[in-house]
Amino acid sequence: MSTNDARSIEEVRDGDDRTVGDYLAVEDGSFACAKCGHDLGPVDGNYKEHLALRERDVEDLGDLWIDPSILLDEDIVFREFLCPGCATRLATESCRRDDPIVNGLRLDPETL
Repeated sequence: MSTNDARSIEEVRDGDDRTVGDYLAVEDGSFACAKCGHDLGPVDGNYKEHLALRERDVEDLGDLWIDPSILLDEDIVFREFLCPGCATRLATESCRRDDPIVNGLRLDPETL
């Protein structure tokens, strides 16, 4: 599926895909972008490792975000994970700058 063929959120939700979130799908034992179909690796791995990463300082997010340095001595960043096929944001996390990528979703391929 090309970027021009990408589906809207309504089309994804109304479809027959097995979605795990707004734009994350499971197809044949792999994660995929539900919008464009880009393969994001096996379900027993960390799909975020197959996404484009945009990392920003939290204070750059706008006035509604509190500067974490007021409360913490750690350098906190905001990470956005984007589909490399269509640039749809699939996940976010706030963490220390040096923290590894969080794997917050684990599926057992035997039960799919």
